[in-house]
Order: sequence, then structure tokens, then C-alpha cells
Amino acid sequence: MGRLSCLLLFCVLLGSSFLSGCAASDTPEEQEGTRVEVNFSDRHRCSRISPEITVYNPPRGTNYYEVRVSQVGTSPERYIGGGRWVYGGLNSDGADIIPEGGLLNMYRSPCPSNPSETSFRFTVYCMSKDSSQPLAISGYIITLE
Repeated sequence: MGRLSCLLLFCVLLGSSFLSGCAASDTPEEQEGTRVEVNFSDRHRCSRISPEITVYNPPRGTNYYEVRVSQVGTSPERYIGGGRWVYGGLNSDGADIIPEGGLLNMYRSPCPSNPSETSFRFTVYCMSKDSSQPLAISGYIITLE
């Protein structure tokens, strides 16, 4: 290989290693310690009433939550709906609560169309007013029969 070819190959390899590093940092992972629980009952099935969602240990700087509900097991996951809730502060358990019925406008509850078992994911994005990137992402899967 000529000197120019080697230099070009080196630049391509070096550039691709930087790009892969950037791509990894642009995708927030579930933050250690942040987790979500969804208190879903039959009352919430096929309803416009959102269940109570508890967010444990949201990161410092969280101003609001973006919640998305999707059906898992489909490719791609089928988005159902969601909503936004303003951060309310932590209780004695280190948790913030999105109350039942708190997600308005775009919220649609899981409502399986066939009687077989279907799973749904509630994904909560902890957001800051200072950035469009989530501070943390945490999910909770429910299975309806």
C-alpha cells in the first residue's frame, strides 16, 4: 500500500472510532439508582386515566418527566401515547410520584385488541429545562392477559 493509502486508512479508522464514541454518549442509559414502578390495575385498562407512576431517585436537575407508553413484542414497538408531568420533589422514600390521572391530553392506556398475553412498556424520561437530552431513562413493563 502506498503512503497516501495508509494515511487515508488511518484517518478513516481514527474518525470512525471518534464517531462510535460520540454515538454511545448521545444515547442515555438507564441511570443507576433511577427506577420506575407503575401501579396499573383493571381500572386503567382501555381508559384515559393514567396509573400512578413512582420515580425513585430521579437525578439532580430533573424538572419534568416525559412518559411514553408502547406495546412491546412488535417491531418496531408501537407507540400508544404518553404525557408530561412536572417534577414535584422527593418524598421520604427518595421518590417522586406522578399521580393517578396526572398524564393528560396524549395519554392512552394499554388496551390489547386480542385475548392473548400482551406486554406494554412505560418509559419515563427525566428531563431538565436546560437540555433536550434526558438526564435518565427508566422503564417498567406490564403484561395484560
